[in-house]
Amino acid sequence: EGGDAPAGTSIAGSTVTIDFPVEPGTPQNFTNCLYLKNQDTAAHNMTISLTTNVSSSDFDEFGIHIYENTTASWVFVNTLDVTTADSYETYTLNTPLVASGYYLMTFEVAADTSASGSYDFDLQVEYE
Repeated sequence: EGGDAPAGTSIAGSTVTIDFPVEPGTPQNFTNCLYLKNQDTAAHNMTISLTTNVSSSDFDEFGIHIYENTTASWVFVNTLDVTTADSYETYTLNTPLVASGYYLMTFEVAADTSASGSYDFDLQVEYE
């Protein structure tokens, strides 16, 4: 959990729950929100997938930007669109996450002016 994670963010085992306080029609960025670290001594290929997405008609934008840090600096690697069944795979470019390497996930959310209530989505991480 990063310093910009919304209040009430919880991590229980392999499940992270984040309640983003988003105002309809007002874009919000959560830039230091969620980290994923490879704690193994070997590199691992990863697949990060949206297994449940939100309605595109309720969001002007809902993206998860993924950055990698393996040498003390953050490098952008991909953006997932939360309104689609999007995914990022390290297999495609053969760029596994190195031992002790990190991913940072930042969230950019812009709810449509007519959006209301709460929306759930699921993000799944698999490694080899």
